[in-house]
Formats: sequence, structure tokens, C-alpha cells
Amino acid sequence: MLNQLGNMNMLMYIVIMAILITIAISVRVKNGIMVKLAFRFVVAIGIIYGINYITPHIGIDASIPLNPVTASIIALLQAPGMALIYIAKYAIYPM
Repeated sequence: MLNQLGNMNMLMYIVIMAILITIAISVRVKNGIMVKLAFRFVVAIGIIYGINYITPHIGIDASIPLNPVTASIIALLQAPGMALIYIAKYAIYPM
């Protein structure tokens, strides 16, 4: 069963990455959109790292994985993306 869960997570990551790559390809390089998206990606990495670093020190388990998928979702969707990540985390792995 654990192996099936791992395969399901891998499939979910592949589908999300395919969607994000499709979005990235469809975005035009007009008006510096790609530069803004790259900047948002770096900021999203910083936010995830900050949350993962600070929350254990204050006694809250609010860590999310730091990987390209989560950073891309937060970079593209901003605050709703962060909410989506947390909802997905607690829906899949409830406390």
C-alpha cells in the first residue's frame, strides 16, 4: 500500500509539473513577464524556507516541502497558492 501511495504522489507531481510547464510555455516574453515570474519564484522559495525555519521554533507544525512544484504554485497563484498548498497538505495528511 505504501508503494501505491508513493506512485500516486509521483503521478500527481508529474501532472502538476506538466501543467506548470504548459503555462510557462504559453506565457509570452512580452513586458518582462518571465522576469517577474522568475522573481516571484525566488520570493516563493524564500517564503517557504522562512516558514519551514520559523514555525518549529514557535511550536507550530506548518512546514511544507520546498521543491519546484510548491514554489511554482506559490509563484503563479501567490496567496491563494499558499492556501492551496496548505489545504492539500492537511487534506492528504491530516493531523
